[in-house]
Amino acid sequence: MKLQFTPEKIDVMFEGMLGPEKQDLIQRTRNAVREVSEKHELIVNSINKDLGIALVLCHSDMYSRNLMVDDNYKLKAVLDLQGVRYGNCAEDVMFLLFDVLPGKDRRIFVNHYFAEFYKILVHKCGGEPPYLFKDVKNLCH
Repeated sequence: MKLQFTPEKIDVMFEGMLGPEKQDLIQRTRNAVREVSEKHELIVNSINKDLGIALVLCHSDMYSRNLMVDDNYKLKAVLDLQGVRYGNCAEDVMFLLFDVLPGKDRRIFVNHYFAEFYKILVHKCGGEPPYLFKDVKNLCH
């Protein structure tokens, strides 16, 4: 999963807003974002590898507004493909699930979703998951 906030976007954010005396601050911010981005990508990719989860082609922005369906709700097209990359198979499903369900329903069923995810994780890890169910919930809340 790539972070959407890149060092290049910092340049656009601050362009023309700060004088030359703030260039050091901008450079330090750029460097910090680059470091976080690289660590984030390394962690996400190593988790998949450590768990033996094969990377698959992911949309990376799988929201309902990026899907075109006909009158019978048959999928006709997937839009907004600039973020396509290889990643974890659960990413697009979770994006879509959390986009389609209203907040009230997500809150009602969130423990169920985490329990199902954890069940699959335990199975994929041969019965020995790398972390406890409570840790999964804590990371995602």
